[in-house]
Amino acid sequence: MHSHRCLIAMEKNAHYNLDSDKIVKTVETLSRRIEERFPGSGLGKVSRELLDISRLAGRRSAEMARSHALIRFLTGLLIMIIVAVVIISIVSLLNLPAGKYGSLEIIQAMEAGINNLVFIGAAIFFLITVETRIKRTRIMKALHELRSVAHVIDMHQLTKDPEQILKRGRDTPSSPKRTMSAFELSRYLDYCTELFAM
Repeated sequence: MHSHRCLIAMEKNAHYNLDSDKIVKTVETLSRRIEERFPGSGLGKVSRELLDISRLAGRRSAEMARSHALIRFLTGLLIMIIVAVVIISIVSLLNLPAGKYGSLEIIQAMEAGINNLVFIGAAIFFLITVETRIKRTRIMKALHELRSVAHVIDMHQLTKDPEQILKRGRDTPSSPKRTMSAFELSRYLDYCTELFAM
């Protein structure tokens, strides 16, 4: 019963909108905090890159929400031309003189007509989905940018293992230089988590 009520509440609140201005302000604040705590660090550069992406995100989402009138007009025009050609072809076939063609020719004409209808249907489907595919390509590009930033943040955490503070072993010549205190390491990892959340 409780889970059913939770599902109903989630359905009622399913239309959340993220405010891009608030996201940008949050990332700006986080970027300043990182720069103040770790000036000139690589994590600060990553946070500035994320800030640039978040500023672009508002414009990108507005662009993707807008319909492309020119694409829709051209798509509609091409579909109307295809439908007109099909109608003209059907009318011309119906106006052929009776008795001139045998059953074999009629079957071949019907088979060719069915094949043409399949190709025409595929062409119309392709034209109808052009705008969606363009938007999907742009979304995938934006997601790839975010994925790249997430990988870089993850790489910054590689040498920041908290266990190194607790169980300090002997370093090798190739060991990374660990100069952070326990508090700084904790803050650094917190900032990485916050960047992931953004």
